[in-house]
Amino acid sequence: MPSTAPGSPRCLDTLVSRDGLLHRLAEVRCATLVLHGSADAAYPVCRAADIVEGVPNAEPLVVVDGGAHFLSLTDATAVNPHLREFLATHAPADSGLRH
Repeated sequence: MPSTAPGSPRCLDTLVSRDGLLHRLAEVRCATLVLHGSADAAYPVCRAADIVEGVPNAEPLVVVDGGAHFLSLTDATAVNPHLREFLATHAPADSGLRH
C-alpha cells in the first residue's frame, strides 16, 4: 500500500517506504564525504552526523550554514571547495579515477 498522499507521484513511495540503511554503514569501505545543509527540512543535521559516525572512512562532517536539501544545486559555491579537496585527496589526477 502506498505511503504517500493520494495523487503524489509513485516514485515518492520508494523514497518514503524504503528500508533504512544506517545499520549497514560499517560496510562502506571507500572514503566518504558527507555534506549537509543546516536548513535541510528533510533531514536534521544529526542524521548526517550519524552517517559520518557509522562510515569507517568518513571525512569530518561538513555543515553548510543555511544550506537546503539539494546542496550541490542551491549552495554550489560552498560545496565545490569541499568536493575539490576530497577528490584531490582520494582520486588524484594520476590515479586513473579522474578524467
